[in-house]
Amino acid sequence: MRYAYAITSALLLGGATATLALQPSGAQVAQNEPGAIQAVSPKPGAPMSFADMVARLQPAVVNISTKQTIVQKQQANPFAGTPFGDLFGGMGGGGQGGAPV
Repeated sequence: MRYAYAITSALLLGGATATLALQPSGAQVAQNEPGAIQAVSPKPGAPMSFADMVARLQPAVVNISTKQTIVQKQQANPFAGTPFGDLFGGMGGGGQGGAPV
């Protein structure tokens, strides 16, 4: 029994040591060259901002909404005529209550 505890302890300690040893060491400084990142200017003919494009395309936007009430028929109990028919009573709810089993 002691052998099993020794093996388990050794595996846990080894795993914890490996986890701690393989983690990255804190925050690292970015290695970008100065001036390597440049701002990109918009292509010729493109709007300078999203607001300019929205103002131009606003009349083409259409909103269609509807309101309708849908009535569904209640489905018959698929368990009717079986021992489960009494347990599952009507659809969409719990049973009608019965003697506990």
